[in-house]
Amino acid sequence: MATLTDKTIKIRYMSKNIVNNFIQIGKELKEVRDTDLFKENFLTFTDYLHKEHPQLSDGFVFRLLKVVEDEKLVASAPKLGITKTLELLYVPDREIREELTEKAIKEDLTTKDIREEVKKTKISPERPPLIDTEEERKFKLLREYDLFKGEVKRINEEMKELYDKYIVWNEKASKYASLGVERDVMQELFKNLKGELE
Repeated sequence: MATLTDKTIKIRYMSKNIVNNFIQIGKELKEVRDTDLFKENFLTFTDYLHKEHPQLSDGFVFRLLKVVEDEKLVASAPKLGITKTLELLYVPDREIREELTEKAIKEDLTTKDIREEVKKTKISPERPPLIDTEEERKFKLLREYDLFKGEVKRINEEMKELYDKYIVWNEKASKYASLGVERDVMQELFKNLKGELE
C-alpha cells in the first residue's frame, strides 16, 4: 500500500504536468492562430475553437494566449501554478508584472495575496482589465467578425441544402405529374418535404 509521501510525490509530479500541458496547449493554439493553420478546415480561428475544442472557453483561450506571449510568465508558471499565473495577467504593466511574479515566487504568495498585490498596482480599487482597453476592443471586434463570418458560412450551407432538397422535390413532382398522379398524392409529397425542411 502506498504511503502519504508516495501519494504526495505523485500528486506533485502530476500537478507539474498539468502546468506544462497548460503552457503547451497555449503554444499549440498560438501556432494554429498565428500561422493560419485553422484555415485548412475552418473559416476562422474562433470557429476552429468552437468546433474542435468546445471545452475551452474563449476567455480561457484568450488568457492562455496572453500567458504564452510573455516568456517570463511561461518560465515562472511551473513554480506558480495555473491560477496564480492567470492572476498575474491582470497587471497591465509588464515591468510591474515581472516584479510581482518574482515576489510571488520568492515569498510563496497565495492566489489571494496576488490579487491584493494586483489591486495595489491600480489606482482604482476595482479589478483591472486583463489588458489595455484598446487591445481588448480589438480582440472583441475580431472575435465578433469571426463569429459573423462563421454564421454567414453556416447560413450559406443551409441555403444550399434547402436548394438541393427543392431540386429533388421538383424532379419528383415533375415525374409524378407526367405519370398523372392525383393531386392529393402531390400534396402528401409536399407535406413530407415541408416536414423535412423544418
